[in-house]
Amino acid sequence: MPVKAWLRSFGDMLSAFPDGQTPSPALLNDIQLVLDEAIFTVIAHGGQLPSFILEVDRLDAIHKRLGQVRMSELASQSLSHQDLQTLIPLTARLCSAFDAITQRET
Repeated sequence: MPVKAWLRSFGDMLSAFPDGQTPSPALLNDIQLVLDEAIFTVIAHGGQLPSFILEVDRLDAIHKRLGQVRMSELASQSLSHQDLQTLIPLTARLCSAFDAITQRET
């Protein structure tokens, strides 16, 4: 599953980003899209994510960014239990790193 490699790479990159610096808006948007899809995929397949990820504002924003068609596509894709269990901690790690980086901008 290539998404796992993307999540791991983005998480590593964001965790190692120098203090006081943030990625370009284009890179942040790309990471946000991958993160949105990972979060929705986990939820759509019955996985449990930490509560900080499941905030209503975040879920509403994901719905707006992905749209109903993409969300339906993600929900209809098959995902093994093993892949789901691997995706959960990777998604949580990337979400934490992404939140930390985006907090630097404000």
